[in-house]
Amino acid sequence: MTLEALAQAVEQAVPLVVTHFVPDRLDYLAAGGRVSNPAALGAALLKIKPRIDILDGKLIAGKKYRGTMAKVVPKLLEDFLAKDLDKRQGYVFYAAGCDLAVVEGAARRMKEAGFLQVDVFQIGCVMSIHGGPGAIGITARRKIAED
Repeated sequence: MTLEALAQAVEQAVPLVVTHFVPDRLDYLAAGGRVSNPAALGAALLKIKPRIDILDGKLIAGKKYRGTMAKVVPKLLEDFLAKDLDKRQGYVFYAAGCDLAVVEGAARRMKEAGFLQVDVFQIGCVMSIHGGPGAIGITARRKIAED
């Protein structure tokens, strides 16, 4: 595959990818200027965890959840699994500091929902800048007509 063909394939795939993640804390988003300090403080006091959707390569604030990550992640998965997804491959990703029982539970729930393969991996420092320690996310491809 040529470099140009690879670039074109990636550009065509971007709109098909559904990715949601939930930061455990908002201080990293505040430090990056994506959330105000008062909003981050308020979210911490009320235990609000926003779902961040990655749409066409942009970070978009989605639904807000309340509670611990152990309570939030099943709700995140419920919303995610309601979408029309290609269930051949799914991913669970997490930042250092995330409860591994929550991560394993997310992968197990995706398999129960019919995903043939679910890969789990820890994200690196570049992606952790947005989510901070303890963040968790899920991603898969939208189902398309020829699937």
